[in-house]
Amino acid sequence: MLKAMFIFEAFESFSDNQRVIRLRECQEIQKQVIQCQREEEQRKQHEAERLKKLHEEQKVKSDTSNRSRLRFASIWKKSANKKNDGESQPTQSDSSTLQSETHETKHENVDNNRVTSTQSSSLSCSNISQDDVWACRALALQCGNELISLNDCFKRRHETDEKISCSNEQDILGMCVSKNASALESRLKERQYAARKKKATLSDEKIQ
Repeated sequence: MLKAMFIFEAFESFSDNQRVIRLRECQEIQKQVIQCQREEEQRKQHEAERLKKLHEEQKVKSDTSNRSRLRFASIWKKSANKKNDGESQPTQSDSSTLQSETHETKHENVDNNRVTSTQSSSLSCSNISQDDVWACRALALQCGNELISLNDCFKRRHETDEKISCSNEQDILGMCVSKNASALESRLKERQYAARKKKATLSDEKIQ
């Protein structure tokens, strides 16, 4: 009987130590989630500032381009009037200026495409989320069945058009995690107390 009890206590102690190790791994996942969220917020802020700057630059280029179009429209109009009057075609200077304007217009279109492409692209955060932290803790604290029930509920809600509530499954999982975490903490404290008491007893025996 004593041997069986000793074996049980040793197995329980080993299992609890494994749970503690897994819970530490869950803490590392939690840190990754927090870091990921922080980096995502910074990325969004930098992206918004960059797009704002691009749009401001694009507006300046657009205004300049519009003024240039008006100027060259006037040049061609004058040239057309001269042609009708039997005078010469637009000068080489006018042609060079027009080519420059055409180049600016093409450059403007490239910039527009670049802005649109930047807006459509999005960098996602890491694939881990707070749900992964909960799943890790649930498995570490022997709440696997409750976790499966919650996942099944989410799956049914996703596969059907019905508005299925999974709050009951979430509450059950939360209670299981809290209850088992409290029980684990109590067992660890009891073992620490027993270990200190045993150490003190051995110390007293050596003194005697």
